[in-house]
Amino acid sequence: MSESLETLIAAFQSLAPVMDEDGEPVALEILPPATVDQKAAFASACGGQLPAELDAFLSLTAGLRGLVDFEPKPFLLEDDFIHTLRVFDYGNGDGLGLEVDGDRCRVWWLGHDPYFIVLHAQSITELLERWLDRIRNLSGPYLNAGELFFDPATESPALDKGRVSAGSDAALAAFLKELPEGTLVHDLRSASGGTEIPFDRLHELSLGSTFRRQDLVFAFLPPPAASFTKPVPVTDYLNGVLSEDERRLLTALPKGCLVIHDRDMAANSWMKIAGAYPDQDFSYKPPFHVLYPRRKSWWQFW
Repeated sequence: MSESLETLIAAFQSLAPVMDEDGEPVALEILPPATVDQKAAFASACGGQLPAELDAFLSLTAGLRGLVDFEPKPFLLEDDFIHTLRVFDYGNGDGLGLEVDGDRCRVWWLGHDPYFIVLHAQSITELLERWLDRIRNLSGPYLNAGELFFDPATESPALDKGRVSAGSDAALAAFLKELPEGTLVHDLRSASGGTEIPFDRLHELSLGSTFRRQDLVFAFLPPPAASFTKPVPVTDYLNGVLSEDERRLLTALPKGCLVIHDRDMAANSWMKIAGAYPDQDFSYKPPFHVLYPRRKSWWQFW
């Protein structure tokens, strides 16, 4: 393993600067090997044992910068439910991360803009091999770094849980059996590098869907059935206890509006309110959900 990584790092080191789209040379910086203290921090972040592949990589370099950005850090990527060590920060909380997988480290992209979950490689070695191949086979000007290194190559299809075969994997069979009907499953067990679980799944999570995982099988459970909370006349709230801002907001609404305060909303009911009154307009004026007495002209919203 270390010989393979050593060969790869040497190959990266021999690369000449590549011209970017502005005609400026972009070089590659290979950082010195990680120190003993740095390795100890990684071991602690990995649960006490440094994976052999990561140990081998850090013994050669603490990271790559410039033409390639791959610099492992001994702390977690932000907003990460897979629990990966940060490798590359896109600047908005998204980025690349390493997940310990025995002696190797899987490489993931985790984020919300514009990609959700991307399995880039089953190991550091696999990722670096693919990146090196792309650089060597560049034609024309240097491509956008995202297109070259981070953009997904394929999209994982959403499967009904009944279409996923557990084979002899008893843990996976039990996992699939527990999933409710209507669960969408993404099976990355045989996925090629650069396979994305699409952004649609993240959008569904924001609407009340929930997420479960069994190794490389990702399940997105449907949200609970939406209930309907009936809005009430504005006067129902004006007769109660309100803050000054809340009272001012309600008194400015047109006559005939129906409203519901956030605190009185049943779980998942917000999606049903607008649909229950198809000929009326709905808006959210925090903390009130407002149902207008009739459809408004577009200019009245501005």
